[in-house]
Amino acid sequence: MVGNKLKIFYVFKGSIYDNSAPVNRIIGISKELYKLNIDISIHNVLPVLKNKITKNSNIVPIINYSYSTNSFVLNKIMIIYNLIKIAYYIIKQKPTHIIQYGDNLLLTFFLHLLKINKSFTHILEQNEYPYKVLKESVVYKLIGQKYLKLNYYWFDRIFVISQVLKEYFGKYTSSNCIITVIPMTVDIERFTNIETIQMPFKKNIVYCGSLSQKKDGIESLIHAMKKLEELYIDTGLVIIGGGNTKEENNLKKLIRRLYLEKKIKLIGKIDRDEVPNYLSSSTVLVLPRPSSLQAEGGFPTKLGEYLLSGKPVICTSVGEIPKFLINNKDAYIIEPDSIDEITNTVIKVLNNYQEAINIGLQGKKTGKKMFNAQTQAKIIKSTVLKDVF
Repeated sequence: MVGNKLKIFYVFKGSIYDNSAPVNRIIGISKELYKLNIDISIHNVLPVLKNKITKNSNIVPIINYSYSTNSFVLNKIMIIYNLIKIAYYIIKQKPTHIIQYGDNLLLTFFLHLLKINKSFTHILEQNEYPYKVLKESVVYKLIGQKYLKLNYYWFDRIFVISQVLKEYFGKYTSSNCIITVIPMTVDIERFTNIETIQMPFKKNIVYCGSLSQKKDGIESLIHAMKKLEELYIDTGLVIIGGGNTKEENNLKKLIRRLYLEKKIKLIGKIDRDEVPNYLSSSTVLVLPRPSSLQAEGGFPTKLGEYLLSGKPVICTSVGEIPKFLINNKDAYIIEPDSIDEITNTVIKVLNNYQEAINIGLQGKKTGKKMFNAQTQAKIIKSTVLKDVF
């Protein structure tokens, strides 16, 4: 490989057109690698919905091999077709590196079988604990450590989002595998040319993320809104994001039960290019992630977007957040799992808003410095993409 121009296939088993943390990270990193004169393309393993294919700010080629249908069986067949096409392009175009986003045992084996004569460097990007560990699945309970060793042994390199994950995966890789920490990344260019959004309330407490209490603590924030309701008549909660039907129904039931229909606005899912406009139009942004195994190992990529808005940010002290942000300097960092902490800190922000704005602006500076996708791409090029053969 020495002397060859780097050519990367970023293989993703998901929808690259969703507004999700993995998509934002993949696009942010790949765009900056492209600017470093690296030939990079994103390859969808799953068939995609035609109506989800949108034009966005990404400059990196996205390769779709098939379109989704209403047939479950046909969609499964299309996945096999997509894998065959990916194999064809790997053999034909001879990438120097393949980055596989997320662990998937079958995909890992498939790509490993294509690695004839060590023809490319097989890299895993993994930004949370394995799904089967988080879900305590039957498979994991039965074969546990053997499964993890089987899953992660084949990679030449792995990059993760936290030191905790580096130490964890180091137990299951080969002795030759190099694991690198690439912190959370933000595409700074998305936060230029901001357009102000007409928000539903005079003062808007904004949350953007999943509708899962277990993952992001959204129900705690709604309960905090109930306590704030009478204190601030002109203030409401704006929730951006979607979930599965059960999560959405549970959230709506909770809002009705607390009589907060006039104080909470559910925006739903929005395009990733719209997110900066909404965040920058907020009064205060809240990320009430509870303590959990997922929070311990991961890092909320949405936090980077919050910071880049320049608005006051309230987040919980979980995982490695305290390693990067200083309380009352870059953001308001509170204890997790406490409705009172959320409530009291929102009160502090609203009652001392000029001070809060100054903290928000400092948070923006810190976000640009610590989580810049351009900086992280240079680190990836100089470490993760170095020749291993």
